[in-house]
Amino acid sequence: MKKSEKFFSTLLEEWLEQTKEQVKHSTYCKYEQITRLHLKPYFKSIDCALISQEIILAFYESLNQDPSNEKKLSTTSLRCVCMILNRTLGYGYEHGYLQLRLKLSPKLSRDRHLVRVFSKENQSLLEQYLFDHPSLYACAILLALYSGIRIGELCALRYDDLNLADGYLKIVRTVQRSVVISQQKANHKKTELVISEPKSKNAYRLIPLPNFIIVFLKEHLLFSESHPYLFSKSGITPLDPRTLQYFYKNTLEKIQVPYLNFHCLRHTFATRCITLGWDIRTLSEILGHADIKITMEYYFHSSMEYKKIQMQKFKPLIQCAG
Repeated sequence: MKKSEKFFSTLLEEWLEQTKEQVKHSTYCKYEQITRLHLKPYFKSIDCALISQEIILAFYESLNQDPSNEKKLSTTSLRCVCMILNRTLGYGYEHGYLQLRLKLSPKLSRDRHLVRVFSKENQSLLEQYLFDHPSLYACAILLALYSGIRIGELCALRYDDLNLADGYLKIVRTVQRSVVISQQKANHKKTELVISEPKSKNAYRLIPLPNFIIVFLKEHLLFSESHPYLFSKSGITPLDPRTLQYFYKNTLEKIQVPYLNFHCLRHTFATRCITLGWDIRTLSEILGHADIKITMEYYFHSSMEYKKIQMQKFKPLIQCAG
């Protein structure tokens, strides 16, 4: 087949394949899913020679008009679609399949992040239950609530990642359940646990722990080379995040606390840190954010509890009469 006769959907597959070794497995899975669901169906029978700015713009306009989409794509997803399309366009131009260097540059507003956290009352109920019913999973949830680590980082912790003598833990890996691309079928997706590096270079970090958490972990966790993964019952493989999420959800139901997803433990930790007066740099490093601006955007701009505390610091400048 001549270069001019290649379908653009095939070009998308080629770009994906050459990107596979350059990104983390979880990132590749995300790219593959977006390409399969949103890009390939539109471009499946369009020859590279026919690709034009008009076709690209028509594709973008079609994204949120497809009746098969149950809900509109988020700004984050739209941004990822555009990134994949633009990199494939660049790949096609560099390899001679496209005659013009084309690019899709929509003006996308930023999603406003709504941070949901546990109230102090509900956090107290959760903590009381976990302290009263100690287990591997109770330890995991309390550690998340008082360190702010992500669920993948938590489930991938090994016995030598916790230095309880000096009171800190280190984050050097994460785990998540990912789709096995080669075995993906229309109505069934095979998945597997994948251990990988943390989310970014800033996600490699040391986190000091509160003393009461250290005491609780010492009492209820097994630290042994023969049981390397801390929160897995087998100890041989990491804890499946879905297993921990299931236990967490059932615990909230038992104590009749409204459900917030597991990541809200991280949000709750960060919000409590702010109300305690932590400085932004320290909090950002503890959370492992790639940029301090992320911490500012998520927490300092979103915490109603923090805003209320700050507002109550006002005192009248004059003595109120009566």
